[in-house]
Amino acid sequence: MSQPSVPAPTRPKRRRRAWLFVPVLMLVGLGLALVAFEVVLRLADPYHYAEVDDRERFITAIRGDAPEGMPTMTSFYLRPNAEVEFLGAEFEINAEGFRTPVVAKAKPADVYRIAVVGDSVPFGWGVPEPDCFPRRLETLLNQREHPFGKDRVEVLNLSGPGRGLGDYMFTLQNYGLAYDPDLVVIPFIFNDIDLGAVTDPADAPEPPMPVPTGLRWSWAARYLTSALNSLRGSEVKADYWIGIRSTPDALNLCALGFELIKKVAGDVPVVVLDTVGDRPGEGIPEIAATLQRLGIPQFECYLPVDEWKDKWCIEPPVHTHPNIAAHAVYADRLIEGFESLGLLEKQ
Repeated sequence: MSQPSVPAPTRPKRRRRAWLFVPVLMLVGLGLALVAFEVVLRLADPYHYAEVDDRERFITAIRGDAPEGMPTMTSFYLRPNAEVEFLGAEFEINAEGFRTPVVAKAKPADVYRIAVVGDSVPFGWGVPEPDCFPRRLETLLNQREHPFGKDRVEVLNLSGPGRGLGDYMFTLQNYGLAYDPDLVVIPFIFNDIDLGAVTDPADAPEPPMPVPTGLRWSWAARYLTSALNSLRGSEVKADYWIGIRSTPDALNLCALGFELIKKVAGDVPVVVLDTVGDRPGEGIPEIAATLQRLGIPQFECYLPVDEWKDKWCIEPPVHTHPNIAAHAVYADRLIEGFESLGLLEKQ
């Protein structure tokens, strides 16, 4: 007589089904962890991504296209007639693409005109326009009786973010000289040349991996990409301050830049507001020698680096541009320089 059949056990099948859920549970857990990490980053913002986003929004809003027939710049042209708020300051760009009041190109006989040609510092990154040192300089000069032997002074701020010595030459040549300036002021800033142009490719780190476009919104993705770049040794580090002092090629580029600016200016006098130093008398000797050789007066204005974040910058650590107090010092130093040259009577 045959034995009755015994049903096959179902327990192993259940185990197999349970194992199928393990990867799903791991993915769900990883997703929840990433969501939690995203929330923590957005609440605490330890890496100042909110300020970075605000800066990028500002740059996008003021970025303009190069006018037809004009050379490209190291950075970008400003969008004519743009009006943007940034770091609590209003930025109004005039029809020619500069953050400066509109004046007639034909200079009145009773006006002494100064053109300031520079980068984001004289442009006034995060500083209200009346407090930028070109406008403060104009205000202080017009409080004097017959400054430069004229009835009044006009200071044109022909500056823009990210520009360098080559851009200053182009701006002076294509815009500044059309206003018939009596004097050109070049503020010398620590990143006025591109060190990438003078770095040996063998010493250059791997280019950093960008955040995937579709994940640009995620602060967690930005952090993880930055961490990977750090592990690969491909972090972007702005070391211009040290680089200009220690790189012979960089110093040669500075010399060439000043030579070209002097050549373009022709008979118009040029002065340099030199801000690249730790404290008075501790600038870059090669720069001083170059300017002396070219006959370009150099006004030293070194704000101590060890006090910079506490006293002289806007909002550390993201926005380390000069604040209103620093712009006031720059304007005062320029006036002292003009007096030392005999252009102004001392008061």
